[in-house]
Amino acid sequence: MTPSAQTIADNASSRVDYSIAGMTCAACVRRVERAATNVEGVQSASVNLATERATVSFNELSPERLESVRQAIERAGYPARALTHAAFEHATLNDLDSTEPTTGRELASLKRSTLWAFALALPIFIVSMGPMLVPGGMDWMMTWMTMDQWNMLLWLLATPVQFGPGWRFYRHAYASLRSASPDMNLLVALGSTAAYAYSTVVTWFPSSLPIQARHVYFESSAVVIAFVLLGKTLESISKGRTRDVLNSLVKLQPRTAHRVSGNAVEVVAIEKLQVGDLIEIHSGESIPIDGTVELGESFVDESLVTGEPIPVSKAPGEPVIGGTVNQHGLLRVRVTAIGSSTFLSRIATMVQDAQANKPPIQHMVDGVVAWFAPVILVIAAVTAVTWWWMGGESRIAMALVHSVSVLIVACPCAMGLATPISMMVGTGRGAELGILFRSGESLQQLESVRRIVLDKTGTLTLGRPDVEAIESLGSYSDHELHRMAASASRTSQHPISQAIVTAWSSDENLLGANDSKTVPGSGIECTLDNGRLLRIGSLTWMKRLGIASPSETQRIEQWLKKGKSIACIGIDERLEGVIAVSDPIKSESAAALARLHELGLECWILSGDNTATVRGLAKALDLDGYEAEMLPETKENRIREWQRNGIAIAFVGDGINDAPALAAAEVGIAIGTGTEVAVSAADVVLISGHLYGIPNAILLARALMRNIRQNLLWAFGYNVLLIPIAAGALVPVTGWYLTPMMAAIAMSGSSLFVVFNALRLRWFTPTTGKEEVNYQLKSKRVAIRSDEVAP
Repeated sequence: MTPSAQTIADNASSRVDYSIAGMTCAACVRRVERAATNVEGVQSASVNLATERATVSFNELSPERLESVRQAIERAGYPARALTHAAFEHATLNDLDSTEPTTGRELASLKRSTLWAFALALPIFIVSMGPMLVPGGMDWMMTWMTMDQWNMLLWLLATPVQFGPGWRFYRHAYASLRSASPDMNLLVALGSTAAYAYSTVVTWFPSSLPIQARHVYFESSAVVIAFVLLGKTLESISKGRTRDVLNSLVKLQPRTAHRVSGNAVEVVAIEKLQVGDLIEIHSGESIPIDGTVELGESFVDESLVTGEPIPVSKAPGEPVIGGTVNQHGLLRVRVTAIGSSTFLSRIATMVQDAQANKPPIQHMVDGVVAWFAPVILVIAAVTAVTWWWMGGESRIAMALVHSVSVLIVACPCAMGLATPISMMVGTGRGAELGILFRSGESLQQLESVRRIVLDKTGTLTLGRPDVEAIESLGSYSDHELHRMAASASRTSQHPISQAIVTAWSSDENLLGANDSKTVPGSGIECTLDNGRLLRIGSLTWMKRLGIASPSETQRIEQWLKKGKSIACIGIDERLEGVIAVSDPIKSESAAALARLHELGLECWILSGDNTATVRGLAKALDLDGYEAEMLPETKENRIREWQRNGIAIAFVGDGINDAPALAAAEVGIAIGTGTEVAVSAADVVLISGHLYGIPNAILLARALMRNIRQNLLWAFGYNVLLIPIAAGALVPVTGWYLTPMMAAIAMSGSSLFVVFNALRLRWFTPTTGKEEVNYQLKSKRVAIRSDEVAP
C-alpha cells in the first residue's frame, strides 16, 4: 500500500522533474540548481547527478514558468526537458522511465567521441612513447623523418582530438565560467590546452624557446582527452545500470489490455482504459492495471511488487495490482486506478523522490565542492610558478607537466557522485525488497536509531480476532455451544461475531436465527430454530440479566486477567459458556524482533490496549518495555520525551491513531497493509506488511550510509593524496611524479571506483527469517482487548 493518488497529486502539483543532459560533476549540479532557483516563482531545485534529473518546486505552476526554467538550465549549458507533473492525470508508468532519449543521445555521442579520440591518440602515443621503450628506437625514427617533421605529424593528429572530441570540454568550461562556477570541464580544458598550446609553439615556432625546452606533449593533451572521455563513457554506462529498478517497474506493466465490451473482448492500449472498465486477464499474463476481481479465482505472483515470493490467492472482491502476474485461471477485473494513480506509478514516484532528495551528509559535500575547482586552479598556478622558479634548465617543461597534471588529476566527479549514486542503487534495491524510503534524510536518520517503538494491533498482531477457546459452564458440550454461537453470530458484523463464525469448521449445518437484534454496547440475542433463546455478549450484560452466578463470574474473570477478550453465551436464563478471543501474533513477529535485538536495538510497545493484554504480548515477544492504555497524543508525547533525553526513535504502526507518533519519531515506519493516513505520515513504507521489513530497512540504511562514507572517503582521500604527488611533491625525494596521461587514468578511475562501489548495494541480502525458523513463540496468542467486548 502506498499513499493515495490524491496525496501524491497534492504533493506534486507544484513540482516538475526535468531530464538534464551533459552534467559531469558536482559543480554542474550546483550550476543547474542555481539557474533554476533564479527563475521567478521557483521555490527550490534539487539536482541528482546519478539520475541526471532536476526536481523543481514552484510557488505556482504555469506553462510559462515551466518553460522559463528549461531555458534557464539550457542557458547554463545543459540540454533539459520537462517530464511529468500532476496535471497529467493519465500519465503512465512510461512517463517515469529514467532511460530518457536525451540521456541515450548523450551516451551515444560520448561513445563516438571516445572512439575517435582513441583512434587518433593511439598513434600519437606510439610515436611519442614507443621509441623510449625500445633500444635504438629514436635513432630508427630519425631515419624516416626529422624531429620537426614528426612534431608536425603529431600536431596534425592531436588537433582534431583537441577541437573534435575535446570540444565538449571547451563548451562546458565556457558555460561554467559564464555562470562563475568552475568545474571539472574547465580543469580538463585548461590542462589539455596548456599541453597542446605549448607543443604547438614548439612545433611551429621552435626558435622562440631554448633548445632544452623544445619538447612536445601532444600525447598528454590527446591521451588525456581520450581517457577522460573513456571514463565518462564507462561512468554513464554504469549509472545506467543503477536505474534497473525503475526500468524494471516500467517493463512490468503491459502496454495493452483485453477490455470487455458487452459480449466482445477487444485489445486496447492501457492509456485508453478508464476507471470502471472491465478487463480480462488470462493465465500467465501480467495484470495491466490496478483493479478489483469481479469474476474468477486465481493465484497472483506479487513478488516483484511486495518482495513476497508466495503467490497470493485472489477471488471476487479482492484487489489486484498492475504489473503482477496471473498464474492460473481466467480473471475479470474492474479497473480502479489508471495512469499516475496506479500502484506501480506511485511506487516509482516515491523511489524517484527518495533518490532526488539529498541526505544531510550531501550538504556538507556540496559546500566543499563549491570551493574545489577554484582551489585547484590556485594550486595549479602555485605549482607552475614554483617549478618555474626551481626547475633549472627544465623549468618550462617541469612547470607545464606538473601544473597540467594537477588540473587533470583533480576529480570533483567522484565527490559529486559519492552520495547520489549510492542513494540511487540503495533505494532501488529497497523497492525490490518492498521497502520504500521517502527521503535521503530518513535513510541517514534510520541508521542512527537506537529504539524501535511498535504499535500492537495490526503491527505485531494480525489485527483481527480469532477464537482461542470455548469453555462450557453447564450441560452443553463445547461443540454444541460453538454451533449455537455461530448460528447467532451470522447476523452480526462485529469482529468477534465474525471470528466465531470463521472458526466454525464442522460440516454440520448451522441453525436458523430468528428475531435477531443487537443490544448496543452489550451483545446480540435471537431465538434459534431449536427454540432456545440465545444471548452472546459481555459479562456485564449477563450480570445485569441476572444469569451469571458469582462462581461463573470468577471463572470468566480469570480469562480477563489473562488478557483475553470474552463473549459470554447465555441460553434461556442460564450462563452456559464463554468464548475466549484473541488477536494472533504475526508468525514472524518474534523472530523479527529477535533480529532487531541482535542489531543492538531496544524494542518497545506503545499501545492503547489494556495493560494486561500489552504486558502479555511484551512478555511473549521478550520486549524491552511497554506502555499501555495510551491515546494517540500520549504516544506522541512519550516519543518526544524520549527524544529530549537523546534517544533516537523509529516508530512502527499501521493505523490512523498511529499518525501523530509516526510523524513525531525521527523515522516513521508504516506497515503497508495499514491505513492511508499512517502510510502518508511515515518516512519508510513496508509494502508487504512483513515485519522482517523493519530489520531489512535498518540493515539497508546502514549498508547504504556505509557505502556513501566509503565513497566520500575515497573521493576526498584520492584528491588529498594525488594532488600533491601531481604537483611534484615527491620529485625531490624519490623522483616520482604523475604525467598528465597517468593523471587522466587516475581521475577516470576515481569516478569509476565510486560507481562500482555503489553497485555493490544491488547484492544487499535481506533477512529472510529462514535462519529463525526454530525460534518458538513464548505465547502464540494475545487478546486484542482485555475489557469486555460485546459482539
